[in-house]
This record gives sequence, structure tokens and C-alpha cells, in this order.
Amino acid sequence: MWSHDPTPTEILGVELAGDHAERRRLERRVRRMTVTVAWLRQYAIEHRAEPIVRPKYVRHAIADFEAQIATMDARLRDLAPRLRSTLVEQRTGSR
Repeated sequence: MWSHDPTPTEILGVELAGDHAERRRLERRVRRMTVTVAWLRQYAIEHRAEPIVRPKYVRHAIADFEAQIATMDARLRDLAPRLRSTLVEQRTGSR
């Protein structure tokens, strides 16, 4: 990647770019999954009287999506302090 030995700043820049990309990807996925959960809840309410709709399976799907959202939220929280502290250091010029 580099024609010379990379400095710590260059290495950190690449890592942060990856962190930002991961954060954007996770945020988009959480938004899509949140909309899906809302749709499933509405679907279950509207079709609960129909015998073909199995509420148990809809509840399981909602629970699975919510567990995935919680995992992604935890990862987003893990990324936030690192990104925030590095941005503060870049603004203040301290290293």
C-alpha cells in the first residue's frame, strides 16, 4: 500500500476509514431492520384473525430481528468512542 514504512497517523487513518464505513453500513442495516420489525408488527395485528398467519412465527421473526439490532447497536457503541476521541485529537492537534 505504501512505498515507505507507514507512520502511525497513516495507519490510524486507514483504520478510521474502515470504522466509518462499518458504522455507515451498520446504521443503514439497523434502519432497514427497524422498518421490517414495524412492518411485521403491523402485519401481525392486521392478520391475526386469519388462520394462515402464524403469530408464533411472526413473533419469532421479530425477536430474531430485535436481537440482531441489539448486537449491531452494541457494535456501533463500541465504534463511537474510538471515532469520537480520534476526531477530538485531530481538531485539537494533540497526539
